[in-house]
Amino acid sequence: MKYFHKKVKDRRIADRVKCVIALVQDFGFDDITNILLINERTARRYLDIYRKEGIEKYRIVKIRVKK
Repeated sequence: MKYFHKKVKDRRIADRVKCVIALVQDFGFDDITNILLINERTARRYLDIYRKEGIEKYRIVKIRVKK
């Protein structure tokens, strides 16, 4: 995962990978949310996506357009 993080050019994807790496290394959600400036729900969502779909999910970037 660290190798993948270094190769990612999109910083949003890199932040998601950093979140998962920190969670796997037993950092708490409070620590991660303070460091990455995201809320706990977002951090939990990133972890759930990783558990269900693996690192390959983060290679696909979805852009949301508000209507």
